[in-house]
Amino acid sequence: METGKGIWELIHPKLKIFSWLLVRWRLLTNVHRVYRHLTMNPKCKHCPGNLSLMIHLFRDTCHLEWLLPLLGQ
Repeated sequence: METGKGIWELIHPKLKIFSWLLVRWRLLTNVHRVYRHLTMNPKCKHCPGNLSLMIHLFRDTCHLEWLLPLLGQ
């Protein structure tokens, strides 16, 4: 067995696709959806006033406020 191949066999296909999109900065955020005319609002629906960008989804979102103290940040 090749090194690293075994773990990918254990991961659900949807998670594989999500991680592939994440690593390549290809997740479809609301900003990208506006550009493609799929929506009219580029803002995050959970954090009013913030644009839905990749950095917002994984670092600046209001949903991480409870997690940051646990991580010591």
